[in-house]
Amino acid sequence: TTELLRVAIFVDEGGQTLKTITYSLFLLGMIAVVTALGISLLVSRWVTAPLHHLTESISHWPNNETSLEIAQHRKDEIGQLAQAFSVMAGELRSQIEALATERVQFDAVLEYMTDGVVIVDAEGKVRLMNPAAERLFEARPDGCIGKSLIEVVRHHQLVDLWQKSLANDRQYNLTLEMTPNRLFVQAIATPLGGTLKGNVLLVIQDLTRVRRLETVRRDFISNVSHELR
Repeated sequence: TTELLRVAIFVDEGGQTLKTITYSLFLLGMIAVVTALGISLLVSRWVTAPLHHLTESISHWPNNETSLEIAQHRKDEIGQLAQAFSVMAGELRSQIEALATERVQFDAVLEYMTDGVVIVDAEGKVRLMNPAAERLFEARPDGCIGKSLIEVVRHHQLVDLWQKSLANDRQYNLTLEMTPNRLFVQAIATPLGGTLKGNVLLVIQDLTRVRRLETVRRDFISNVSHELR
């Protein structure tokens, strides 16, 4: 009986020790998980937050550059990234300003040109039309872009000229009298290249006044010659 009692006590003590070890391991595991979560949170706040601010500044550039300027003062990879983007943003800003200046100059040239200018794409749609052309063809400023050439100019000779220039990739010109205003014009069709390949530039010069002066001069010489005879 004494032998059995001793064995029972030994087994009970072993089970208690196993429970203690299991609890300790569980407690250590929980501590490790909490520590890992804490470290992850700190890393996230240290790395992710600046990246988030940098992303926000890039998304709202150029209206908000504060976060970008703050990030540039960092000494790590995020600061280098912010500096690189700042340089790229400066170059992009310069290019945008240059393009805006060129666009203003281009619009001014088109605005004050006395010759009509029309750009027609490969499908025969009007892509650009300056005020002189609008006045020449009595077209509305907001009703030309995207319409077919024949709808805008209403003269099949100009459509034929565009088709001929597009098909042969050569410059052609013609002289015609447009009714009902009895305008005498010269039209020059020039195929464009580069990024505008497939488009044709039509330049329409109003020669009505020159034609009338030429008629007056011819009639005057004819009358003088008749009187001299």
